[in-house]
Amino acid sequence: MKSKVVIVICTVIAVLSVSLVALAVTVSAKGYERFTVKDKLDYSEVAERENMAKQKKLCLAKDGQSEYSLVYPSDGGEELYVAVGYFSQVLNRIFGSESVLVKSDAQFNVCPTKAIVIGDTVFSGGINIDEVKGDGYAVATRDDRIFIKANNIQGCLNGIYGFLEDNLGVMFIEENYDYIPSFPTVYLDSLNYVSNPDVAWRKVYQYEVLQNGWYKRLRLNGTESNGTKEGVHKGWGTWCHSAFDYVDPEIYFDTNPEYFAFIDGQRTKTQLCYSHFIHNEEAFKIIADRLDQMIAAYPDAEYWDFSIMDNNDYCRCEDCKEIKKSTGSMMGTLLPLINKLALLHPDKKISTLAYLFCSDVPKGMKCEENVNVTVAIIGTSQNYSLSVGGNVQSGKGKNMIESWGKVAPSLLVWDYVVNFSNLLMPYPNYAVQKNNLKFYLKNNATAIFHQGSREKEDEMARMRSYLLARQLWDSDVDMEKLMAKYIAVAYGKAARAVAEYIDAMSDLVLLLPGNLDLYDSVRQHSTDYLATTKINEYLYTIHSGLEKVETDKLAKERLERVYMNLLYARCKDASIGADKKAESARKFKALADKYGVEKLSETGVSTQEWYDDYMNNEIEKLSSIRTTIITLSAVVPMLLIGFALMVVTTGLKKKRIIIQTDEQNGDDNKDEQ
Repeated sequence: MKSKVVIVICTVIAVLSVSLVALAVTVSAKGYERFTVKDKLDYSEVAERENMAKQKKLCLAKDGQSEYSLVYPSDGGEELYVAVGYFSQVLNRIFGSESVLVKSDAQFNVCPTKAIVIGDTVFSGGINIDEVKGDGYAVATRDDRIFIKANNIQGCLNGIYGFLEDNLGVMFIEENYDYIPSFPTVYLDSLNYVSNPDVAWRKVYQYEVLQNGWYKRLRLNGTESNGTKEGVHKGWGTWCHSAFDYVDPEIYFDTNPEYFAFIDGQRTKTQLCYSHFIHNEEAFKIIADRLDQMIAAYPDAEYWDFSIMDNNDYCRCEDCKEIKKSTGSMMGTLLPLINKLALLHPDKKISTLAYLFCSDVPKGMKCEENVNVTVAIIGTSQNYSLSVGGNVQSGKGKNMIESWGKVAPSLLVWDYVVNFSNLLMPYPNYAVQKNNLKFYLKNNATAIFHQGSREKEDEMARMRSYLLARQLWDSDVDMEKLMAKYIAVAYGKAARAVAEYIDAMSDLVLLLPGNLDLYDSVRQHSTDYLATTKINEYLYTIHSGLEKVETDKLAKERLERVYMNLLYARCKDASIGADKKAESARKFKALADKYGVEKLSETGVSTQEWYDDYMNNEIEKLSSIRTTIITLSAVVPMLLIGFALMVVTTGLKKKRIIIQTDEQNGDDNKDEQ
């Protein structure tokens, strides 16, 4: 008996050991550790209010009154003036007064004793900004004065928003809502620091980011609203797929067909023959002159792109084929052009796109010091960090980044962060993002383009945008703690429900042996984090949170959006209950209409069209399946009973025959005797 117990215990230990080893291997391959939020839900505005009231060197406000003024340069321009006005409004809301005034330096002969001085005023304060880079800023105190200084207006704006977040607990969490705590009494220690962004050019491409100037408060210098869903790529004269901006086929094809790609025995208008512009100076001059014209028209633009058009129609002429053969990449026909343009404009960044047939680094080539390469890493994983390359997809991205980082002094990483096929599908890829950014920076990335969705109400769009933006400025930020605070201020009494929901999904994705792709469906995860049972648990958790924020309008609306994502998952999951799915679809559609969801995928039909098709076809199909199952459930038992009776009857008949045969044989034996 004892030996059996020992065997059972040893078996259990062995199984657990194998499981733990498998878990460790999986986690190691992912390149990141467990992402957890609920254990860090410790933010309390009341506690922070008490902490702010503790006496320190500088007293910004006491019992709701402040003696401070905001001083700005009289020649600072409209944008800075507006930002300083916003600064004063926020301070007054924090203190609970109207005591903080805005004044220009021209109104004073000497700097006020208590002032926050912003920008390049006549009052220098002796602040050294030699260590400030790009649109970074410095904050320093001199006696009771606080100085926020920078190299440019953008840096001053960043200094205002950064000061509010880092020193006064403000969070710019949505396009139409800033979390501004109530601190009637505020003391600060002496300040003396420089805050430079870890990423020089920063853009989070998301519909919400462009609304109401939110990108400014997020300190994103790579975007600007112009009334479109995409906005402007700020700082760029030409963006990607730009070759025809320089050599327009409508102008040159008829007269110079040799400028264009040779495919299937003829020249086409789909792509340039890039090798021709290497060998022919007259042709190259067309590109160079066009760049000169554009720079003259937009002299403030730092980046100028010259890259392939968005197709795979590369040139097959003899020169291009020879260069591809010798360098191993069609980029060998393009990079020499980029280097020549870079030498002509050493004060600009000349950029090209590593994409499609130009993805690979050409052997034996390097980039000039002012060349930027945009690396588009589509097709990579959202649950395996590129730093490790633990699966095929992330391994491909890792190779691209590392190989280009060795030959290019500057990379722009085009990073994709949402599910483009199912924009509202729950998509917990938070853990991998921080690790990836560190990897990008290690490999010469100076610019990051996080591509989200151009559509309204992408899943967790606001929180994801906020976290990515903060991380682009400071790659060392504690993402879990930051997310925990975001959840606390955004969801109020339902914060723990949201944190538990995110943690539960993140845990399952960490253990997911397969890939989390940019084009996954809900059903592809029907055995892991989006299994029907799991979706039911998530819905229960979020619904319980809704009950707690019934009287908190903003928190309720934010939580309804989370609930909407889960209802969408329920509509798309592997379950076959027509009635429940129809009910989920109706609830989902009501919330989608309420929050203006226009499309559910990057290129798909409208929400209304999807709903009509879903209710008319998917629900009808499921109802048909249900009817079939009900029919079978009634018929099959009867058939089984009939079959059983037939078997029994047949058995009885056989038994009677055997008995009769035995009896007959017995009679025959008697006769023989």
